[in-house]
Amino acid sequence: MGVNVTNGLREINALRTDKHVITFVGRDEGDVVYPIETNTTGEPWWWSYWAESVRLYPTPSSVLTVSVRGYGDPTAFGAGSADTVSPSDLPTPFHVVIATYGLARAYEQQEDPTMANQYFAIFQQEFTNLKARYNDMPAPQPVLLNSRSASRWRSQVILPNRLRYGWE
Repeated sequence: MGVNVTNGLREINALRTDKHVITFVGRDEGDVVYPIETNTTGEPWWWSYWAESVRLYPTPSSVLTVSVRGYGDPTAFGAGSADTVSPSDLPTPFHVVIATYGLARAYEQQEDPTMANQYFAIFQQEFTNLKARYNDMPAPQPVLLNSRSASRWRSQVILPNRLRYGWE
């Protein structure tokens, strides 16, 4: 089942149903276990993302609510931009940090290195704290860098429930 991504999402990080987190797999691996030409339905446990389309494995047998966590495309930023209602897509805590950075640059432009360094140190400390808060992993599942195994047929068909190693 393929579902088109809407609402301006640029990247999807995690999917979850009301019951569990759906695990990300590569499109190639999902198609080996659940080929497109079969009509396997049930509770989805895996998902893949390719070409603005999410595929659930197996195909849900009924209507299902799926929560999506991801990153959206940013809106225009700054004065005179197309977004006249809100000047920034950033969360509110970042607004003060950006202003602090602006103060550091203004003092630097005015050739006051002491104040510039002081505001820049405040900016770096606050920005590091905000990055730590907003950059955490979005779901309790491992990061999957490359899902393509050396022998997909052997690992998925013969021994589907065994522990996987990184070199497979």
